[in-house]
Amino acid sequence: MGLRKKVYRDVVAYPAAVTAGTAVTYTSSEYYEFEPVGMASFAIVNSTLVADYLTAGTIIVSPQVSFDGGDSWLIAGTVAGYQDFDAAEDVEAVAEITTYVGSASGGDQVSEYDGRWFALYSGTTPTVVWYDITGSDSVPTHGISGAAEVDVDINAAGDTIDAIQALVASAVDALDDYGAVYTSGTDTMVITNATAGASTNANAGNLLTATAVVDSFTTTTMGIDEIAGATTYNHIVDIAPRVRVQGILDSSAALTAGHGIQTDIVMEEVEYGMRKKAFADVMTIGATEAIGFNLYSTVMVTDARGLDQMKRVWLFTYATDLSKPEDAIRYVLQASDDNVNWRACSAVGTDIANGSGILHSVTSVTSGSTYYLGRYLRVNLYDNDDTGILASGHGIQFNVVIGY
Repeated sequence: MGLRKKVYRDVVAYPAAVTAGTAVTYTSSEYYEFEPVGMASFAIVNSTLVADYLTAGTIIVSPQVSFDGGDSWLIAGTVAGYQDFDAAEDVEAVAEITTYVGSASGGDQVSEYDGRWFALYSGTTPTVVWYDITGSDSVPTHGISGAAEVDVDINAAGDTIDAIQALVASAVDALDDYGAVYTSGTDTMVITNATAGASTNANAGNLLTATAVVDSFTTTTMGIDEIAGATTYNHIVDIAPRVRVQGILDSSAALTAGHGIQTDIVMEEVEYGMRKKAFADVMTIGATEAIGFNLYSTVMVTDARGLDQMKRVWLFTYATDLSKPEDAIRYVLQASDDNVNWRACSAVGTDIANGSGILHSVTSVTSGSTYYLGRYLRVNLYDNDDTGILASGHGIQFNVVIGY
């Protein structure tokens, strides 16, 4: 059996429309690891925005992870904890798709298209496409005010749907706001509206009246995964014991109806058959720490079945405000066989550097590769050069997950 995968679609339920004025947060459901509980997994969070529907302000997509059963949540992801979607981004979205299925019994003769027409809309601006069966016909009466009119000469098409549909598709495809594809032998033409934002649905005109020349003429709004030119971001959540996503709209954010904004989660096993044990917030760190501090986390005991079963350890490091370490401070994951003698089992000298923003990093250690994992684990956080000071509000937190 191979590695398993779960796909969750549209996990953040945005409303149909949002009027700017008050900042608001929309939170998804919580998603869990594989059954049986404890299977090691990671998550990929895919967020897609159709920028033309976000008419003002910003949406912040925030993947989060919980190590304590959902009691507390941390920003997660190796690309960016937060991702801003800005209304100023220049993105065009396909608004709709129209499927035109010709009639094998009523649409296979050129003469049957005399006076026939249909209408497409770019936003609310109409274009009437009409069939010219002699090459010199007059525009049929359609009653659509202000419409551009496209003459499709089908005189030389012969009495086959393939030839007629191919000519219509070619004429529509040449228009700036539309694309059209006809596949020979299928009787089906697909017209794509390339206009950003909502559009009036295409109008079958008189194609379905009297002796119908088409079997069906339907228009639907396209799904988000079909939108051309949408802005998409991916977040990798390396350790996903419990995952959720927040969509945070700032006070000036405004969404139009039919926006189609979507956030998906794909959850995958790290290794088939691997179970995990998560330790939440393993180190107690004071509000402030003076020069020369040297702190150790709670000692974590690995799986009782024995060291031969242990495969991997992940160390999740988080800091709320990177301006609070006044100089670089260091941390290292340590292992022991007897809970007395300790050795480094991750790179020595990993820094939490003074800077801006937040920190969310994951260190993965495989037993028997570069480092040997022992029966006991702990994290050591220390000031290496007597210059590091932690100020209040640092929010430094360590979480450890053992895979076996």
